[in-house]
Parts: sequence; C-alpha cells; structure tokens
Amino acid sequence: MLHFCENSEQFKIGNRSLVSIYKEMVDTGLLEDEEDNFVVYSEQQVIENVNAYRTAFSKFGTDQRNLFGLSYAMKANYNTNLLKLLINSGVDHVTTVSGNELKIAEKFSEKLNGFVFNGTGKKLSELRKAQRVSKVTGKPVYINIDSEFDYDRIKLAIEDYENVKIMIRYNPDVTQMPNIHPYVATALANSKFGMNRTSCVAILKKMVDEGVKCSGIHTHLGSTISEISLFEQAVAAIKLLLGDCEEIGVDLHNFVVNIGGGLGIDYKRWIKNNVDEAPRTTYCTVEDLVEATSPLVALAKTNQMKLIFEPGRSLVGNTAVLCAKVIGTKQSSSGKHFLVSDISMNECIRPCLYSAYHHVAILSANRQNSPTNNFDVVGPVCESADFVGKSIPLSLTMDLQPSPVLIGVFDVGAYCGSMASNYNLRLRPIELMVSMDGKLDVIGQKESLTNVLSRFE
Repeated sequence: MLHFCENSEQFKIGNRSLVSIYKEMVDTGLLEDEEDNFVVYSEQQVIENVNAYRTAFSKFGTDQRNLFGLSYAMKANYNTNLLKLLINSGVDHVTTVSGNELKIAEKFSEKLNGFVFNGTGKKLSELRKAQRVSKVTGKPVYINIDSEFDYDRIKLAIEDYENVKIMIRYNPDVTQMPNIHPYVATALANSKFGMNRTSCVAILKKMVDEGVKCSGIHTHLGSTISEISLFEQAVAAIKLLLGDCEEIGVDLHNFVVNIGGGLGIDYKRWIKNNVDEAPRTTYCTVEDLVEATSPLVALAKTNQMKLIFEPGRSLVGNTAVLCAKVIGTKQSSSGKHFLVSDISMNECIRPCLYSAYHHVAILSANRQNSPTNNFDVVGPVCESADFVGKSIPLSLTMDLQPSPVLIGVFDVGAYCGSMASNYNLRLRPIELMVSMDGKLDVIGQKESLTNVLSRFE
C-alpha cells in the first residue's frame, strides 16, 4: 500500500519508493520520455480491499459465501490485469454497463459466479450478447429492467431465460444525498436511472401476468457515499418492495438483491487538520455497509436469497498513484503560482468534471524542507479546465534546479484511467503494478499514436 516513510522522507508502495520506481523506468527504457506521466498500482492494496469485504461477510456465519456476493463495477477501471487480480482475490461477479464490458468479463467466467448488466439504454444487440454470454459460459447474466420500454425490449431480444435472469432496477428516491456531487447521485427523484416503487410494482404485476420470472431487485445510490444512513434508507425501501413482491406473487426463492453504490474513500486522508479547521468527513466503512443490510438477512436466509454488493471505487480507488516529473513552474501577473507537469485532465478528469479532490504531493525527498507555496497543479492540455489541483500547498521553490522534481497525484485507481481521453492527441500512459514481492510489472502498455490513428485508415 502507499505510505509515507518518515525515515527516508519518501512515499513508498510496499518497500519501493516512487522515486526509485521512476529512476528504474528511466534507466530501463520503460518510460519512453523521462517527462512522461505514468501510473503505479499496489497489488497489496487491491488484495486488502477485497479482503475487507470478505471479512465483513464472514461475521454473518459460515454460509456467507452463499448469502453474499461481491460484484466489481468494471466502469471504475477496466484494466484487464487489474480485473484478473480482483477476481483471483475473491470478487465473484462483475457488473457491466455496456456490451464491450460484458465481452471482457466473459473472459474470466471460469472463476465468476455470474454477471450483472445495467443500463438505461441497452441496445438490442447488447441484450442478445448477454443472452449469448449466458449460454456460452453457463453462468447467470442478471439484466436489470430500467424502464417500461426497457422491459419491452428485453422481451424482444431474449429468446429464453435459462441463464438470463431478469431483475428490476428500483430507484428508492432518497430525498437528500449530502456531500455527493449531483453528477454521481443515481437515486434521486429526478435521476435517469431506474423506476420508483409504483412503477416497479406495475412492471412486476405485468411480469407475473406474462409468466416472466423476476429474479431480483437492483438498486444503486450513486458514488462517493460517506454516510451509512443512505444505505440504511435504501435497505428499508428494498424491504418494502420485497413485501410488494410477496403480495403480487413473485417467488422469492433464490431471489437476488443487488445493492449498488460506490462506498466513498477518503481522498483527503493525507491532509493533517489544523486545530482551527472543521473536521473532515467521516467515511462509513465496509463493515458499516454490510451491517446495514442485516434487516434483509433473515428473509434472505429463509428464501435462500443472495445479497450482491457492487463496489467499484472502494475496491480500486486507493490502489494507484499518477506520477510525473515537473516540467516547470510559473507565476501570473496576479501572483498565482502554477506547477506544470505532463499530468493533465486527460488522465485525471475528476477535478475539473466533479470538482473532486485528489491529493498532490512532491515525491522527491530533498524537497521536503523547501518553502511552501500554494500552486495550481496543471498540465499541458489547451484548456483552462486542465488542472488536477487548485491552491495546493507544496514545499517547492520556483527554481527546480539542479535535481528533477517528481510529483504524485494519489488515489487514481477509479474513474481516471477508464475516463481518460486522447484530447490534444495525447497518448494514455503506461501502467505498472508493484507486486507483493516488490517486483515491478507492466499491466498496461503506453498507447501508441499508430493505434490511435488506425481507426481513420
């Protein structure tokens, strides 16, 4: 895991400092240009994140493997080497939101118990692909009904329901979602996702009348959730809808309750609060999240139901650091300081898209005692929105000589690489992982200009 070593004044992953990793990459030619940005993952942190869920599940007894499922939301990060590690570490389902994600997940079907396929606008071709995946792998593909027209299209596309399992996406209409950016809130009344209770009941009645089996309920609250009360509200709402299911005549035996919503991570945990500052947000833990579902456990055990959790960010968000050599610093006529590197909105779009915070730090040990200035940390992209941090206090002189300065943007494992772009014809960076034994493995090659331009040939 990433940590700061006080003795050497170095940020390290395991026993490897990020500065030493950079030097090795330059010396071996892994880094084509010494000013290129690159991403480093921690294998240990990935494994620990998965184990946190499995440990929380184990508190419910020896049958927890039958009671709980852990489904990775691939949209957080679709690096296939990372996906393989997650599955080998204990993830047993994969949640997808496109036919291409489903195609990738299919490759790992041998070690998976099933797949989840979400989406507000699933194409008929994607639904037929889900049918094919279920037949080829023999594993269930849970397709969520997102609307009345979605239900009609599912019936049009799906020929048989042997391994295709139809669930209904329930929007519990949580009234308030504090500390969550509206772009990542998915359970509000005006959200495009899912249906309210009344609409769900109407669809469920229709399914019973038409002989289409409903295999579960899916709900998703949003992302960066820090308050356990939101999950508690969702569980209470699900319990009411389960009661509706029983009244309608839906068979709850082997039913699935798929609880989606990204448990937040503390992106600001690296900051030391001053006495006069307001305390930072306290984040609910994996144990809190699993405990919040306890009102469903008795019903689940009675009916041999399965509760599938669907994390993305909390499994991979804190596993990676985006690094680059500082290209230069400058000062505007108003006195604002800028730090410029190869790290841009292309690789880390969350700050400019969601006003999200990512911690930025100087990784070079010999800079720790330099004077502190507030910098806007920006990249080379031709946009004023190209920044990864605003007014970041960094111990750095404006004169970068004689030694190179390396910076790191922390917690980029989720919704950074998967949302990366080629804007300004920039190439996506090399990705590496520090293994448990300290070995440095390439898990993602740097993109080539030839590959980017090949679609125009």
